[in-house]
Amino acid sequence: MPGSDLGPGRSCAGCGRPLSRYNAAQYCQACHRADETDKTGHPSSHRSSAANAPQPAGLGARLRQLREQRRMTQSALADFSGLSESFLSMVERGQRSLNRYSDIIALAAALRVPPAELAPGMPDRLLPDRGETGRGDATAPGETREREREPEPQWTDFRAKMTRLMEERSVGVRELARQAHYDCGYISNIRNGRKLPSTNAVDVLDNVLEANGQLIASAPQGARRARTTASSPSGSMAIDSPEPGPDTIVLNLRLGGKEVIVPISRRFLLRAGVNSFVEAFALDQQFDMINDIMQRSRRAERLTIASPAHLQEILIHLREQWHALVKTDNLLGPRFALAGVLTQISVVEALRSILRDEQRIEVARLGAKYAESAAWLYEDTDNMTQAHSWTSQAMEWAYEGNDERMLAWTIFRRAQQAAAIPDAAQTIGLAQAARRDEEKLATPTRAAIRVQEAYGHALDGNDQAAQRLLDEAHTWAAGDTVGDAREGHGSYCTPGYIEIQRGHCWLATGQPKKAISLYEDSLRTLPTVYQRNRAATLTRLAAAYAADSQPEQAANTAHAALPVARSAGSKRIVGEIKNVGTELIPYRALPAVAALLDELEAEDH
Repeated sequence: MPGSDLGPGRSCAGCGRPLSRYNAAQYCQACHRADETDKTGHPSSHRSSAANAPQPAGLGARLRQLREQRRMTQSALADFSGLSESFLSMVERGQRSLNRYSDIIALAAALRVPPAELAPGMPDRLLPDRGETGRGDATAPGETREREREPEPQWTDFRAKMTRLMEERSVGVRELARQAHYDCGYISNIRNGRKLPSTNAVDVLDNVLEANGQLIASAPQGARRARTTASSPSGSMAIDSPEPGPDTIVLNLRLGGKEVIVPISRRFLLRAGVNSFVEAFALDQQFDMINDIMQRSRRAERLTIASPAHLQEILIHLREQWHALVKTDNLLGPRFALAGVLTQISVVEALRSILRDEQRIEVARLGAKYAESAAWLYEDTDNMTQAHSWTSQAMEWAYEGNDERMLAWTIFRRAQQAAAIPDAAQTIGLAQAARRDEEKLATPTRAAIRVQEAYGHALDGNDQAAQRLLDEAHTWAAGDTVGDAREGHGSYCTPGYIEIQRGHCWLATGQPKKAISLYEDSLRTLPTVYQRNRAATLTRLAAAYAADSQPEQAANTAHAALPVARSAGSKRIVGEIKNVGTELIPYRALPAVAALLDELEAEDH
């Protein structure tokens, strides 16, 4: 970006408003957008060339120069700045503008240079700005009084120590966010001084960066937890904790090598289970879980049974509604099915509170089916904490209802969750446990469990065992083209589905050409109702194309899957599409690849 043209005092040639010093155009964005859509004959070429075109010759080249001087790859700079690698690549090539104040500050911090060295007109030091909430065009620090003063200067030492520790341990923003279980943008803003860390964040960052109390000591006194001792030899912290009472349990949790004390309601703990709550706390999702429990409790208290006939009608409704919701999931995805499943679970819980003996057992069996469905729907939305919690609930209700088939299916679900990690050994072991008494299982269930075990062997590199199990699965394949699971759990496991899973196994063992052939054939015969499965298969096909060095095919296929995955609310599939996009970054020059990456980047920003 040429520095000589972009000083303060310039005005938009269209409306006369002051221009940001980082806007290389003659017009502000509002005038430019109005010009693009003007149908009255006003020319747009004089604006689009300046407003749309990035600043490649200056800022992009300067970014590349500074990065290369520090011997940093684009991937490393992306990690330390919290920005996407593809976005940085486009900026350096002049295909994207770097006109956001927050992005410039993040890059300057990652490169360890004053912002002015990266972008002429920026300040010669980092200025935290807690007042900005948007992410629009950059506004020069100094243009308003608020940006001229540095808020909370007592945090300067904390940020300096945090940055030094990250450099010493070669930990970037994204990796630190992953280990600390915080949002990447939150960590980046803490380091750059744009947000203040919470008391818990100070503790977690100190632990993850192995600071041995340095970060905690550098935080202002009021931001530290009250402690009775410093770090113990074991690495735990002794914290002044609340006293347990009749309605409160104090949990001493050891997370990431550090003891954390958490007071929680006895009722919440009993409803959620200790393991699920601990996992939710570690992933910073405990409030979602508590809110879910509270909502379920309130709904459950409202149900009244008028007569035995009324109860029977409710049970019939619950059975039929389950099939309807399974079809809703297959046809529309978890975004449209999850609320219905949770509503029916509230009915189940209300019934369990008033029924006894055989009636209660029957309701427990129904509850297990719904709880397992909730587990899958949460897994598809990439909320693994809730997925594990609901799987545990399904196991409990299946055991209470003496439902051996449902117990086996919950173990299958655990195997599927292990495959997502991926943990080959656990996937194989749990799948084998699920079919231990397979003569008692429905035939589609047998097929589905074998398919899951086959994928575990593929992850383990045992191609022969995987193919043998897939061949066996065809013996018990289902024929459900309606998608409502009338044949029981695993009824989606049709011959076509098994071949799609065979493609997954080929892909896992590094044989993308074989996977491509299977995916293409299977997609032609996949029943229309399985729309989410279609999006998942297209995504894996795109991954296979990418692995087979067919970037344009990969991009086009992933682009076709993206709107379906978004509509369904399947963050799991969207995440896989983003992984494909990452693999295609070197092929950005291809129009199809550029279109996919632009859309993915627009979603991230």
